[in-house]
Amino acid sequence: MLAYYLERHMKQAWRQLLFSDESPEQDRDPVAPARRSEQAIEKARTKRTQDGRPVHSLATPLANLATITKSTCRRYGAVAQEALFILFTKPSPLQERALELIGTIDKM
Repeated sequence: MLAYYLERHMKQAWRQLLFSDESPEQDRDPVAPARRSEQAIEKARTKRTQDGRPVHSLATPLANLATITKSTCRRYGAVAQEALFILFTKPSPLQERALELIGTIDKM
């Protein structure tokens, strides 16, 4: 259940990055088939967001975020604990945007 809960909230936060409709109908009939907005149809047709970035499926940002690493390194020949330092990979623009949008989940 937790995985479905997290997936639902991530899809909602990442609407701008994904093929999903950013402005779904709020007062639609739950029995009637859902209709996509013109904006969502255009997004699917061009495979680009309104600001020109590529659109992704849910798996793409998740796989991209999995490449962020934290490495603990030691200077060559050093024996003291203070010779340790930590390196993080620099996030790509997609990773930065995805993390920024994930930060809005608790505010929803």
